[in-house]
Amino acid sequence: MGDGDLYRVTLPFESRSGHQLVPPVQLPSVDIVAAATTGYEAEIIVGATSGAEALAQAQLILADVLGTFAVQRSGFAEVHSARRLVQLVDPEPILTGAIPPFDVVGGHVSPHGAELLDPGGALRRARRVVNINAEATVTKANLDVERSWLALRQRWPDDLRRAVALIHASEVVDPDVGFVLSFTALEVLASPPISLFVSAIPGLSDRKKLRESVRTVLASHPGLTATQVDRLYNSLSAAHVESTIVRLASAFTEGGIAISADEMSWIRDQRGAYVHSGGLDNSGAAIERRNAFRSAVSALAAWRLNALADPAGPGASTPELAGD
Repeated sequence: MGDGDLYRVTLPFESRSGHQLVPPVQLPSVDIVAAATTGYEAEIIVGATSGAEALAQAQLILADVLGTFAVQRSGFAEVHSARRLVQLVDPEPILTGAIPPFDVVGGHVSPHGAELLDPGGALRRARRVVNINAEATVTKANLDVERSWLALRQRWPDDLRRAVALIHASEVVDPDVGFVLSFTALEVLASPPISLFVSAIPGLSDRKKLRESVRTVLASHPGLTATQVDRLYNSLSAAHVESTIVRLASAFTEGGIAISADEMSWIRDQRGAYVHSGGLDNSGAAIERRNAFRSAVSALAAWRLNALADPAGPGASTPELAGD
């Protein structure tokens, strides 16, 4: 294969709200057509060096398209389906030399498997893309736990209900966005910040003297502008006695879920990286740590739900996060 080829990627998606499209629809980089069964299919042409890379690029494009729909309060989501298809556009066959390997999307074909699929190598020489759309499926037959929670839904506190809604949203979106939503759910589940730092100083006059002395020191620094002095001064007034890391980690501790302060700091930094720069660590180890955090937040919510049914009970299972 050369430095790059054109691929046609077909991605199925569907409405998650009452909004519908009237296909065919042409948008920049995307053609939308009606699916043969239900929903829609986005047809996207991208340049890539492999089918897997083409799929990743097309999914980013579709995410942007569906994101613009969401800004207009129309909810659509990509769906995993056998209708997902990656094909080369006018591939140039490889007629001579060694038989090339299959261009595989969504899995792996071993050399032995390739020989079984393509004994003479004709499909590989024609550069046929192999699409593997298998996805692990878990059938949930026992809903006794959920039934016990829902029996008490009228007693759910407001913070728990909001956290459950955030966790639900985190399970039906992109994993990176789901991680951020899980962090927000933890902030909701954690106890609200306790008293401000300045309130630890008895007496209004003493507090006023402290604030004035801090402002005087800040204002005397030649490297700070008046605006910067105000921001630093206000941050002192808004600082809480308990740090955010301690508060969030304490929520896990209360639910019997082990997490170190260092791990909680890393989680917070990852959330900040996504929100402020989009620079998440996407190494395998980092993805595993974020997934463990999401599981821990869900376990904390489960512990709260169990506590409503049996305040003296053990609550939910208590996973440990990486980093402990």
